[in-house]
Amino acid sequence: MVFPYSMVMGSFGLKLNGDPSGLITHGWQTVVFNVMYWPLAAWGPLLGLLTVQYYRRRALQARTRTSAAGRPSHQRS
Repeated sequence: MVFPYSMVMGSFGLKLNGDPSGLITHGWQTVVFNVMYWPLAAWGPLLGLLTVQYYRRRALQARTRTSAAGRPSHQRS
């Protein structure tokens, strides 16, 4: 989580410790830097969210299958 934190601080023009003298880029260089590195910084947190949602979906499907298998065949929908 250090890399996303550093990208947020860099985007606001701050160093990691909060000092106002941040990156040594100006103008278009700052825009290109942020556009190129934000996807890299977002990769880890987004992958974590995707993993949690995948687990929840699979766990719900497994519970649904288990409860459906326990019912008699004439009650299945």
